Amino acid sequence: MASLITSHFPIVRFEDGVRKWFNPVSKVRAADRPEERVRLRMIEFLVREAGFSANRMSTEPPVPMQASERAGRADILCFDEFHRPLLLVECKAESVKLSEQTAMQAARYNLQIRAPYILLTNGIRDLLFAIQEDGSTRYVPDFRSVFPLKMKGNTEPGTIAEGSAHADDSNRIISARPITYWQERGLWTNNKTLIQGVGTNNVPIEEAIASFLTRFWTTFGDTTQYIPIADSLIKGINGAFVRTKVGETGHLAAGVFIDSEQQLWLLQARANDKNEPVFRFNKIKDTDISLLLTFVSIEQLINWSSLY
Repeated sequence: MASLITSHFPIVRFEDGVRKWFNPVSKVRAADRPEERVRLRMIEFLVREAGFSANRMSTEPPVPMQASERAGRADILCFDEFHRPLLLVECKAESVKLSEQTAMQAARYNLQIRAPYILLTNGIRDLLFAIQEDGSTRYVPDFRSVFPLKMKGNTEPGTIAEGSAHADDSNRIISARPITYWQERGLWTNNKTLIQGVGTNNVPIEEAIASFLTRFWTTFGDTTQYIPIADSLIKGINGAFVRTKVGETGHLAAGVFIDSEQQLWLLQARANDKNEPVFRFNKIKDTDISLLLTFVSIEQLINWSSLY
């Protein structure tokens, strides 16, 4: 099944100017690694949408193995109200395909842990298995048939832009998350001063941007996420993240950023096997802000002709 974590993102903390990911279970900051991002996104889903408690969750608990095998560490282990193992989660980076080897690794760990459910994820695809009484496994095609989600959608506390909601690929209702949500997750500026003003059609800019970011990071199609732009040409947005997609014309990338002077920019990029990547940064005018709400794909952003 398509991954349940595509609309969830880990919390960012900066340490001596270096971006790190905050683990809400262990309360520590982790290095920026693809597998770590997948694990923390799964924690976000389990806590914020599936109703699991972070207090009954462990990350990287040691798993004792037989004498002939090296001890391992489970990525995520969830417990029930009696603190019995309930769900073992094995996480891989987005670039790693879930394979029989991945399943065997989780199964070996679970021989010691004895959780009734095993979940494999690479952030793109999830595989959930139930352990039968005879020790065999049964594939579970729908997470919600075993662990009902705590609400119809993953509406966030403090949601703004009332009425601005949409469904993701699994038909969960996604309501616009506030600017502060995206700031905490490093997908928007951490500047204390927020954009002030009004766009066209009397849409407040801050609400329009929040609504756009929610759709951009949750429902813009099957994309690879968290591609860092390390040395931006624009002052104040170094290290920003974009989303990419493999389209008919090659790889496409897009992102919307705010610089240190509160100016909005759109990054548009294309690349294919024959040509060098082409990057364009274009200013977004106040009168264009509400147009962001009409876009539903990266292709539309890439081809936003009014910016050329």
